[in-house]
Amino acid sequence: VISVVSILVRKENDILIEAEQEFTDGRRRMRNHPPSEKMRAGENYMAAARRCLQEEMQRKDRDVKILELTHTESYVLMESPSYPGLKTKYMMHSVEALIKGLPDTDFFTSESAQNSKDPIKSHHWAWVAEERSQ
Repeated sequence: VISVVSILVRKENDILIEAEQEFTDGRRRMRNHPPSEKMRAGENYMAAARRCLQEEMQRKDRDVKILELTHTESYVLMESPSYPGLKTKYMMHSVEALIKGLPDTDFFTSESAQNSKDPIKSHHWAWVAEERSQ
């Protein structure tokens, strides 16, 4: 079982998605989903959401408000994208957040994970119509 938190950030009729990631070797990977993070053992969805926004978007806690009343959870059973053929049960947490200081246009951020071996160099963010993201 893998636990994941997905953070929904709204701006009028748009939501923020991670359009793609750029790796340190120059490769790019399309994402097209809201900011999300695998949860660590013993970590709750609030802590994982804050860690995601700090590492991937360089947002400080004082600039983030997690809307706890929007929290939902569900299970999804699907094949692991990392290990083809392996059925994996995902515990999906979803929560909305208000974030101060985000640009009104598409933007990118550098990865700031604690692990220097992280292959992700940058995250490219885009505002899209909510119905397009689903």
